[in-house]
Amino acid sequence: YGLAFIAFTYLVINGASNAVNLTDGLDGLAIMPVVMVAAALGVFAYLSGDVRFADYLHIPYVAYSSELVVICSAMVGAGLAFLWFNAHPAEVFMGDVGARALGAMLGT
Repeated sequence: YGLAFIAFTYLVINGASNAVNLTDGLDGLAIMPVVMVAAALGVFAYLSGDVRFADYLHIPYVAYSSELVVICSAMVGAGLAFLWFNAHPAEVFMGDVGARALGAMLGT
């Protein structure tokens, strides 16, 4: 896979980062999809990291994938806390650094 995998990974991370950055135009528009996607990825990581759930749902068991639940739940918690101040009328704006960082975290 080598070089093709590196190029594909670069495109996915950069694409997700730019997608979140482009949606950060209105109050709360960027953070809610990030929270929803992070919550869904956290649920998937939890289910695939548990042998019983993976066997019951007929999905592949991935060892140590349940550690991603910590990162996803941190993103959900931080996103909901940020949404409190970013909802209309917005007191805080995420900016490029926050939007690109959250998009890159979702891309990886």
